[in-house]
Amino acid sequence: EEGDAENLESVIEGVEGEEALAPLEINMEAGNFFFAPASITAMPGQEIRITFTKNSGVHTFAIDSLGLDQSISEGGVITFTAPDTPGSVPFYCSIGSHRALGMEGVLIVQ
Repeated sequence: EEGDAENLESVIEGVEGEEALAPLEINMEAGNFFFAPASITAMPGQEIRITFTKNSGVHTFAIDSLGLDQSISEGGVITFTAPDTPGSVPFYCSIGSHRALGMEGVLIVQ
């Protein structure tokens, strides 16, 4: 069926031409000394919204390459855009020795 093939092609082109990815919604817990989940997988340029469902202690969420370093509060939301290049970027708590104590994770851009 000629018409079906053309319809499929226009659907594929429509998907490929899609500029905006849906935001990635993550529920995360922070505590002494962890992030759960400790890894986030996103697409290049995707908006990421992290809602901190639990937070014990005083912590931050930092990604050096994005210039991001924000305080975490329970129920608080941090929104940022994933890098445009695929790879792995660490995120961590920037307070004192929290990162050295294991409070870090990885953002995987694929």
